[in-house]
Amino acid sequence: MTLKAQNQGVLSKEIATEVVKGVQKGSAIMNLSRIEPMKTGEKVIPVLNGLNAYVVGEGEAIGTADGAFAPVTLKTEKFAIIVPFSNELVNESIVDVFEEIKDDVNEQFARLFDTRAIAKINTAVASNTVTEGATAGQTLAEDLSDAMALAEAKGYDVNGFVTAHSTKNRLRKLKDANGNSLYTPSISAEMTDELYGQPLEYSFGLDAGTTAVMGDFKYSVAGIKGDIEYKLLEEATVNGVNLAEQDMSALRIIGHFAYAVTKEDAFSALKAQA
Repeated sequence: MTLKAQNQGVLSKEIATEVVKGVQKGSAIMNLSRIEPMKTGEKVIPVLNGLNAYVVGEGEAIGTADGAFAPVTLKTEKFAIIVPFSNELVNESIVDVFEEIKDDVNEQFARLFDTRAIAKINTAVASNTVTEGATAGQTLAEDLSDAMALAEAKGYDVNGFVTAHSTKNRLRKLKDANGNSLYTPSISAEMTDELYGQPLEYSFGLDAGTTAVMGDFKYSVAGIKGDIEYKLLEEATVNGVNLAEQDMSALRIIGHFAYAVTKEDAFSALKAQA
């Protein structure tokens, strides 16, 4: 069936899965986080705090742990994008049309997700930050190490970094005291670069005042509601362009994504000099 004949609805499971996979691949935060499938707009995640183990003698009762569940609620946000294309495509199937626009959809959803997620991480870290150059004589490598130490002091392991593409050159030059590189480039498309031996992801979602965010990303959760909605637009004005006048149409795509930090003190950030 052509797109014009079925001009709105929900994408097939196969196409929706392709969208989700594309967004995950393009999102720095999703690549590091735990992915939580969602069937509705909200999902409660139980987070256990304060669990303890005990040494128990033969015949003795096991002590009662002080652990308690602190639920965290994932709430989806509606992500929308309108992609213009030539009118010729309206007589093609939705599969063929989407093949033409999927890269734009995936990239923009991934960028938007990272922007929203990193803003939440920055809110979570609050004062758990180090500012570049605040300690006189320190290198960028030492400032990064101090930022890592903020999460480590709370008992967490830093197992991932997110920085901007513009910071790559500075990180490639980082050395330890013996002159060994702290940055390791990936050797295949399936692998990531590494910093201090941990995955390093790049994102357009960082604000200008943040050099990098880091932390224990098992406490970073991305929620994905798998249904992707679409609607054909033929008489709209998109970014100042009248589609009808330009012999164009557009497809509005809507997805639903959520993000939550389940342990705020598991993260820290290196802030740029003012």
